Amino acid sequence: MLLIAGLGNPGSEYVNTRHNVGFMLLDRLARRYDIKCASRACGALWGRGTIKGEDVALIKPMSFMNLSGKAVGAFTRKFSLSLASVLVVLDDCELPLGTIRIKPGGGSGGHNGLASVIESLGGSDFPRLRLGIGRPEQGDLTAHVLGSFSYEEHQTLDLMLEEALSSIETIIGEGITAAMNTFN
Repeated sequence: MLLIAGLGNPGSEYVNTRHNVGFMLLDRLARRYDIKCASRACGALWGRGTIKGEDVALIKPMSFMNLSGKAVGAFTRKFSLSLASVLVVLDDCELPLGTIRIKPGGGSGGHNGLASVIESLGGSDFPRLRLGIGRPEQGDLTAHVLGSFSYEEHQTLDLMLEEALSSIETIIGEGITAAMNTFN
């Protein structure tokens, strides 16, 4: 089984914020494959289904971003998964809006949600899909990541989410190396 964890913040005030693109992608993936992420367990909303013939669990941690690792770690232990069977989807302000990056492992890159997952899993050798949200030219980074996308940014956001969805299908169907070669 593959565990796909989309990182974000719970609550209606965060629904359309840049920090929640991980949730946005998971919602899109769930709709496409008719996976209902309505069950609650291990501090997350989750659902189980099949994508490209592979058994998957989709989870959205319901703690705030900086504590996302608790739910990801709990699910990983619940299903006795290896680190390589966990795909974390998250925002990245170091990537321009619309850019995606797939990596098989690595550090947190300063992302507190990813740092929490690394700590909870006891290692960083798990794949991650970073979704570019850009960085403000000036001003507060926190206000930027917790801010909503502008009307003009929505088309780029939509294209990025579709590309990211295709990259997950490639990871599942052909492996992470093929996905990195195609989408990075």
